[in-house]
Amino acid sequence: MRALFLAVALVATSAAMAQETTVEGLLAEAAKAAERAQDPQSRALCMADIATVWHGRNPTRYEDAVARALDYAVAERTEMGSALALRSVARRISAVDPARAAQTLEMALAIAGELKGPLQRTVVLRELTALAAALGHPSSQDLASGALEAARALDDDLLKTAALRDLAVTLAPIDAALAAETFREAAGVVRAIPLRDAGADLARVELAAAWAITDFAAARPLVDEVAQAQGQTTALAALAVALASARPDAALALAQELPDGPHRAAVIAAAAAELRGEGVEAAGVLAEAALSALGDQKGETADRARLDAAAALAALDPARARETVLAIESEELRNEGLAEVALRAATTNPDAAIDLLNSIDDPGTVEPVLAEIACRIAHASPDRAVEIGRSLLSRQLRSQVLVAVARALAANGTIAP
Repeated sequence: MRALFLAVALVATSAAMAQETTVEGLLAEAAKAAERAQDPQSRALCMADIATVWHGRNPTRYEDAVARALDYAVAERTEMGSALALRSVARRISAVDPARAAQTLEMALAIAGELKGPLQRTVVLRELTALAAALGHPSSQDLASGALEAARALDDDLLKTAALRDLAVTLAPIDAALAAETFREAAGVVRAIPLRDAGADLARVELAAAWAITDFAAARPLVDEVAQAQGQTTALAALAVALASARPDAALALAQELPDGPHRAAVIAAAAAELRGEGVEAAGVLAEAALSALGDQKGETADRARLDAAAALAALDPARARETVLAIESEELRNEGLAEVALRAATTNPDAAIDLLNSIDDPGTVEPVLAEIACRIAHASPDRAVEIGRSLLSRQLRSQVLVAVARALAANGTIAP
């Protein structure tokens, strides 16, 4: 019995060592890829991801990976870049080490305090506000106030509107009252810009789309103002399409106010593309309705509608989705559509998705999708995921995939052959 126990223990120990070697080897390979990533921020993010796998497995290697991530972040060419890179590192490690993430936030805050330009300060303080709130850090309210003050200091009203809008979006899940107040302030700024000025109409619609997610009644008048000056169809369609990602139900309601044509079809298709999971059957019905309404109409609006319809159909009928994408005239949009269909089809048929990507002759479009597919199959098919990862030209994406596989092996106890 003792001999049997020792034999079993020896096998278990050998298996554990093999797994450790496999995980260690993948992380070492990922670190080498990270060192050759395009810029310091990319290297920092790769090393932070590597650190999260080492956490709880090897404290020394965890500390080393975090230290390297911080060094890369601080090495960014600008203070703004360093602060944002530190923010990203903190976000990565917050899931495993909130205390260390808070320390990293403090480093970013120190750099942010040196920023002079109001636009830079607005962007950095806004991003740090979201991070501080997520970490429960006491600085979040002061950061929000600082970001608001910096946004108000912008001289250009279009920039000020955008800065206030983005800050309000960030604040919405943190402080609903302050977010609403900031949206109202942005509306006051944009309404002071004559609609005849370049960009004024788009600024109103973009603000309305962001605001409508939390307060549709308050946001709608901004679009109506544009509609009175330039036509109801274009303005409403722009709002509805922008709103579809967060509120597909509201987008479909707006579609009913639009006349038949490419704009209405585009809204229906955009809403369909956002219905996933249990809503996938309804998405297919909406996508086919949008395509039927489009017929053989041409132009960017029609092509965008076809792209979204194809995305909605990808999980149900990949062949139909591919056929829809190939009807798009613009090569850029066609490639974008093929990539989106491949990504969605990968959930059920990764090999077919990869074959679909082979028809795109643009690594910049293909590689992020391939990396995402590899990360998704890391648990079920680690060998295939590693093969894909090693084929990627982007060092950052290669590192990302290898880390995902290492994390999967560490979590599920699978030993890669």
